[in-house]
Amino acid sequence: MRRARHWLVVVAGLGLAGCDTTAEIPGELEPVQAEPLTVRTAPVRLDRVRSDLRRGAVVGTYEYRFARCYPYRQDLYWGEDPLDSVTAGWARVAHEKLAALGVTVPHASRALFDDMARDSRAAAYLLGGVVTDLRLRACAGVNMMSGEPAERQSGVGRITVRWQLYSTRRRAVVYRATTSGAGRVRRRRREGVAAIAREAFLDSLARLTTRADFRAAVRRPDGQQPTLSERVAGGVPKRLAKVVPLSDTPVREQVAALRRSVVRVAPDRRRGGGFFVTPRLVLTRAQVVRGASAVTLQTSDGTRLRARVLRKHAERDVALLRTRDGDGRPLPIRTRPVASAATVFAVTKPGKPDASIAVAAGTVRSGRGRNRHGMPLIQADFDAAAGSAGAPLLDATGNVVGLAASGGGKPGSGAATGFIPIRDALARLDLGGGPPAGRAKGVGAR
Repeated sequence: MRRARHWLVVVAGLGLAGCDTTAEIPGELEPVQAEPLTVRTAPVRLDRVRSDLRRGAVVGTYEYRFARCYPYRQDLYWGEDPLDSVTAGWARVAHEKLAALGVTVPHASRALFDDMARDSRAAAYLLGGVVTDLRLRACAGVNMMSGEPAERQSGVGRITVRWQLYSTRRRAVVYRATTSGAGRVRRRRREGVAAIAREAFLDSLARLTTRADFRAAVRRPDGQQPTLSERVAGGVPKRLAKVVPLSDTPVREQVAALRRSVVRVAPDRRRGGGFFVTPRLVLTRAQVVRGASAVTLQTSDGTRLRARVLRKHAERDVALLRTRDGDGRPLPIRTRPVASAATVFAVTKPGKPDASIAVAAGTVRSGRGRNRHGMPLIQADFDAAAGSAGAPLLDATGNVVGLAASGGGKPGSGAATGFIPIRDALARLDLGGGPPAGRAKGVGAR
């Protein structure tokens, strides 16, 4: 009889441990049922979540209800168990939530507000959230056999999050909003308190996506690309290829003059080349200036210039810089695709102080190469080391037809050197090169 009574108590305890909670969410707020967006958005990544709450601040309480909730302490404290580092895992589930709500989401990255995404789709916008308020009411179960806490909780909560939307192209916050969210865990579960806070955060995120101004901010199909009506101030031409007339002088006769046209780009330990397309604008690879808003340029005579990063395109790996001062010699640009078997010239020493500029002659291959994003490359064979990343590729008369996608292959290795077609580079930077990866015949076009 005693054994039967013992099991009766255990069964009763298990039944109570599974009871749901009917507590009202603080502030009379209920989770929203957000409708997914029907218009394609630019890629958005939740990049940063932090809290303005003071560690140790009281953010909630454990309730007592007869035969249901057994609090072993009164208060819940921010930053302490079970709310220790709870925001760390919110980014992953938030990306899943955004995707379910119809927002275009790139693969998760650990980079914080870094516009050079390393995944297959660069984020056009980075979303950050700051938790400014959190209120929880939790119900803790009890192990009826031992009398100890059952490590399972249910409950309700409300959160307030201040949001910022960061444009990776403009390098600025372009949208701000504050939303509240409600969370509810009806049946007690392990780490239930953390789950309540997480559900409230996801609800505040869902409410953000229902705002008309947020949807308008991320609605553009490709947020990386500036439109004609959103020019960067400072004299950026609409059609860069028309700034300098095409040249008909053989490259061998222009080698000395190239010293004033090419530069070295050295933001940190990464180094690469670049070249002037106007007296103050420089083209280079985006990887060379990754994560930097300003870089140092070094000309062939040793002059150092500061330059601001105006535009980037991560997948095409090109960037446009503008110097504060300087009087560079711009190179003419030819956007017509270069033909196979054509002779081309690659600069091998861009901007190295006290050294003459050297160029290597090569021949364009008939096959088309691709970068890791599937974008076209000009492939050429050279007898000498060819090209420093970002340096120009010239046709036989000194017109730019591409820029080096890497530091060049080893002579005699059989590996071709890859170059970004200038036509596609300008198009991706919205500088009038024509449609991106156009259909014109020839190497470097799809």
